[in-house]
Amino acid sequence: MRSSCGPSVLPVRAGSRRDVGQYAAASLHQASVGAADADRATAEALKPWYRQFCKRPTFHESYLEAYNQPGVHLVDTDGIGVERLTADGVVANGQEYKLDCLIFATGFESENTYVDRAGYDIVGRNGRKLSEYWSEGLRTFQGVMIDGFPNCFLVGRTQAGASLNLMFGITHQINHIAYILSEAARKGASALEPTSEAVEAFLEDFRANARNAERFWAECTPGFYNNEGDVKKKIGYFADSYGGGARKFWGMLDAWRDEGNMQGVTIE
Repeated sequence: MRSSCGPSVLPVRAGSRRDVGQYAAASLHQASVGAADADRATAEALKPWYRQFCKRPTFHESYLEAYNQPGVHLVDTDGIGVERLTADGVVANGQEYKLDCLIFATGFESENTYVDRAGYDIVGRNGRKLSEYWSEGLRTFQGVMIDGFPNCFLVGRTQAGASLNLMFGITHQINHIAYILSEAARKGASALEPTSEAVEAFLEDFRANARNAERFWAECTPGFYNNEGDVKKKIGYFADSYGGGARKFWGMLDAWRDEGNMQGVTIE
């Protein structure tokens, strides 16, 4: 069932500033859809019926104007999608739509294992494989290092501060890794890795803050962000991301670098 995200139906439980902002932003998007489309039924179907960031946001809303063109029609499947393909087109809502061209916007793989995405398994000390070490869950230090895997650095969303601007987070990671490597080079080190104690301390804080994001993704409509609505499994686009938010996470790493003693990292 669809529900409006406008302020008039703002639920009492959305009391935090973040929740209010989410609903307000969704309401503004609803208004822009209504203003952009002359067909009332089409405009209503295009309005978001979920909170902001439950789906991947677009860069702009100018595409909505396309629905005002006489040759453009929206086929609303109410979330069910295309039923099947035929020799001439697709079937949706029990009706066949003949097509000259069909574009498969399938996206990309993001929820498979790290080893699958990398295309190889990383081998650490004593011949231990990363796939074995992470078989019970991810274990990192600050999202960029792994105990038992010296000189191995990670770049991406793995146990890091999640941001919708992926390059923003990667830039922070690169700067952080560059600092660690420069300190190692300054000390003439040939190998460095985090201690198991440092990993445990990081994970304790990481898991405590993870609860901050669980409710948000649980309340979202099904999608690849929340493992199609099955939030009990720790997979999904933002699974194993720092629940305290990107700003807090990168601030924590900034403070660690400011201390200047490479706390938690063994240098050989």
